[in-house]
Amino acid sequence: MNGKPIHSCHSLAVELTEKPIITIEGLNDTTVRNEFIDKLAIQCGYCTPGFILNCHALINEQSQATVDTIKDWMPI
Repeated sequence: MNGKPIHSCHSLAVELTEKPIITIEGLNDTTVRNEFIDKLAIQCGYCTPGFILNCHALINEQSQATVDTIKDWMPI
């Protein structure tokens, strides 16, 4: 939401009205999504969209992120 990853399970739909939201479907044919597919970086499918969305947000905010920054952003 607003370019930042959020936990959808902690957000009520009514709170998100008229806020810009990108879902995994909104990242069709993007570099991050395609790299996950090309590298077979897929797990059970439940958490993969979250990883892809977090990577997308991180790249948009800090394209030259350090390893420590990446670890902070990724839900491991």
